[in-house]
Amino acid sequence: MTNRLQNYRNAKNEAIATQAAAAEATSSKDEALAELIDSQKSDLRYAENEVNYNDEKLSGRAKRYSEAPGLVRNLEASRQEANWVFLNWKRPRDGGRVTAYKVQRRLRDQGDWMDVTTALGGQITLTNEPRGEALEYRIVAINVSGEGTPSNTVQVVL
Repeated sequence: MTNRLQNYRNAKNEAIATQAAAAEATSSKDEALAELIDSQKSDLRYAENEVNYNDEKLSGRAKRYSEAPGLVRNLEASRQEANWVFLNWKRPRDGGRVTAYKVQRRLRDQGDWMDVTTALGGQITLTNEPRGEALEYRIVAINVSGEGTPSNTVQVVL
């Protein structure tokens, strides 16, 4: 019986110690949170003072996904070899924010445009492209609202 009583007392003491440690950790966390909040408030007050409480000056640039991107600019096929071509371009100046670019290809002055691949930035190297044919490439900026106006075309014979 004394062994069971001792086990109970040990377990109870461990529970009390654990609760005390949890309370201390919670108190430390609450103090750190209060310091963080005070620091953030101070930063906000500083920003408000800098712009003389003009909220328009404080607003960040809005993400403009509500409209399709604009026209991709200055597409160039700056390097090419027997079965590859390096394309580079500049992002649109207007329209919604771009999330990706569709690379499209077709036979020169013929048929519909075919999606070749998707790029995340302003350049791409296309490999294993058809050889000996006159091809045209163009780039279309895209986002969740849709597609922008296709870029200028570049003509390539690999």
